[in-house]
Amino acid sequence: MAILTKSSYNSRSIRLFDELLADLKNGRFAGGELLPPERELAALYGVSRPTLRRTVEQLAVANYLIKQPQRGVMVPDGRNGNTRHQVSWVTTGVSENVLEYGRGLQNALDPDRYTLATYCSHADLGLYHKLIDKVVAMGAAGIVLQGEGLHHDRKPSHNPRELVRSGIPLVVIGGDDHFNLPCDRVFASRTYTSRKAAEYLISKNYRDVAMVSLFLPEFRKPMVAELRNVLGPAGIELPDERIFSFEAPRGWMQPPDPYIDAQEQMARLLAAGFRCGTILVDHDYPAVGVLRALLAAGIRVPEETQVISMLKCQVEGVSPLRLTTIDHHRYDIGYFAGEILRRRMAGYAGALEVHHVLAGEVIVGETG
Repeated sequence: MAILTKSSYNSRSIRLFDELLADLKNGRFAGGELLPPERELAALYGVSRPTLRRTVEQLAVANYLIKQPQRGVMVPDGRNGNTRHQVSWVTTGVSENVLEYGRGLQNALDPDRYTLATYCSHADLGLYHKLIDKVVAMGAAGIVLQGEGLHHDRKPSHNPRELVRSGIPLVVIGGDDHFNLPCDRVFASRTYTSRKAAEYLISKNYRDVAMVSLFLPEFRKPMVAELRNVLGPAGIELPDERIFSFEAPRGWMQPPDPYIDAQEQMARLLAAGFRCGTILVDHDYPAVGVLRALLAAGIRVPEETQVISMLKCQVEGVSPLRLTTIDHHRYDIGYFAGEILRRRMAGYAGALEVHHVLAGEVIVGETG
């Protein structure tokens, strides 16, 4: 773990940092007890007291020591859980898109021992990489990465060497972490989402249905298949000509506007004469874009056209009377990611796992 560098501290400080950290990990100093007095500790390691003081400060920032005013410096007692470590969640998501994930993560962690810090890059891939480096340098107790699937066409220029070398327990939500890291992963089941959406359409007897999707073909194909499997027996059709694949070339530029692409593409469809009773959209962001285009064209929502989102991200400022969202299991995804990470931070060394979340349950398999 590289917190001290030659550019900021001398080689003696670097050596002391490594030696003291190794002794802490090897149990030379008892957990839950104070370190020896500063003068004694400086003599033990053969360094000056200012050098010792700087190094202890860095170890405290990294959560390896706890500074207690008027008492001294305590060695964390992990067995008793009386120290609070930071679990760092780094995501490329836009803030309102990640609330439910975070709630699940937080509830899976022991609040007396771990705090959750969210680092949200708002679709800025470069910032995402910098934030990963930052939490590694801070010495996070655990890391959750979530690439949000926004940059499938971009190869990463970032080298995750320090992340891998750090040995910090790591869980990836979804597959788009850009790095192909050897770690535990948690995936959502898109077919489950489709099934719940289809059941909702049947319950409301919505039959004049179209679909708008921003997902890549490999993700969209199983979703469409599941929709048809459930809708077909109810006599509701979803023909190919009613499935529209929108692209989002502008939405994730800086600053991000995740609604604009769907809004413009739907406006073109409406101008060409497209009309539909129910528009099923695979995410809240394009759903809001579709809604805006409908309203701008003078189409009454929901009286003339229903807009139904299959993926909830709690977009602010949208009336629930105009946009229906099928509740998605993002809380469960975050919770299972937190559960895995908690076990890893406690020392579990079993095979790496892939978790597929289905309706509050989890199907577990090992990674290849």
